[in-house]
Amino acid sequence: MISIALYEDNIKDAERLLDLLNEWSFNRDKPITVKHYYAAGDVSALDAYDCLMLDVKMPGINGIDFARKIRSAKILVPIIFVSDHIEYSVDGYEVDALRFLNKNNADFTAKLFECMDKTSYEIENSSQSYYTIKDKGATKSVSFSEVLYFEISNHTITVHTLSDTYSERKKLSDLMLELPDQFVRCSRSFIVNVLHIKELTSKNVLLRDGTKLNVTKQHTDDMFKRYLRFH
Repeated sequence: MISIALYEDNIKDAERLLDLLNEWSFNRDKPITVKHYYAAGDVSALDAYDCLMLDVKMPGINGIDFARKIRSAKILVPIIFVSDHIEYSVDGYEVDALRFLNKNNADFTAKLFECMDKTSYEIENSSQSYYTIKDKGATKSVSFSEVLYFEISNHTITVHTLSDTYSERKKLSDLMLELPDQFVRCSRSFIVNVLHIKELTSKNVLLRDGTKLNVTKQHTDDMFKRYLRFH
């Protein structure tokens, strides 16, 4: 699952981008989740996303200056500028942007798909996108996007993925330090990947594979806050 933060104040342009991103996702069989923002804002939680798509001309701070703030905060998430103000394209190099896409380019769809292919490849091959687990004497790297939830029992951590299950001896406190922000505790025994949540209530969470887990009262608020951030 690729999580994208899209910053675009023009509703028609935003809808066009969302449609194209969903088309790319379907054609490549790569699930995505997109959070749309109309203007730049707080940068503190942006490292939870896999990709940032920024317009240049936005209300308040422009996309270039917003990208500078992001990089100043030591957030290294790939940035893609999508704008018709190509005069700013050179500034994109200053913030190490992955690509500067011209909205008015006749080949915009092909350019966007090519860019998303590259972004997807970099995400999938980034060491920060993987969880390393020692299972039965062997060391395995599991993509965080494939992890549904972690199960905690005494000092044993069981990783439930889309295709398999792995277990290792580890303290909960050590595990929490390794997890990106899309993982949140729903109870004493479970930590879920909010990107795989299909349905959430104050008492239960239903994951995309059909797994249903309890949500305890003390974790309800955090669950909903984290869920709304990514959906």
